Amino acid sequence: MNELELLLLAEEIKRICAEEGQSPFPSANCRELMSDFPFDDHWFAMYLDTYCSDIAGHCSHGKNIMQWPEEKLRLVHGQTNFNFFELHPQYANLQRLITKSDTPDLFEELKLYEQLRQQLLVLLSELIRLRKEKS
Repeated sequence: MNELELLLLAEEIKRICAEEGQSPFPSANCRELMSDFPFDDHWFAMYLDTYCSDIAGHCSHGKNIMQWPEEKLRLVHGQTNFNFFELHPQYANLQRLITKSDTPDLFEELKLYEQLRQQLLVLLSELIRLRKEKS
C-alpha cells in the first residue's frame, strides 16, 4: 500500500469506529453469558470493555497515526496483535457461546472490534514497512 492508501485506510478506520462503535456496551449479554457458569466472574465484562476501549482509542487517531514515531507504531502493533480471547485465554470457552442468535449485541461488539483491530494491524504493519523501506 502507498501512503495515500494508508491515509484513506486510517480515516476509514476512524469513521467506522465513530459511526458503529457508539452503541452501548453489551452488559446484559455479558451477564447472560456468565450466568450459565458455576463461577461468578465479573471480570469478563471489565476486560472486554477495556479491550474495546483500547482499540477504539487507537482508531480514533485516524490520519494522525501516519505521524506516529516508529516506536509508537511498534508498541501499538504489539498491543493489538492478539484478539480478545488470545489475550484472555481463561474465557476462550465462551467464544463458541457468543452467537448472533443467543447474544446478538455481544456478538456484534466483538465482530466490530475484531474488524477494527485487523484493519489497524494492516495500517500499522504497512506504516512500519514503509518507514523501513525509506531508511
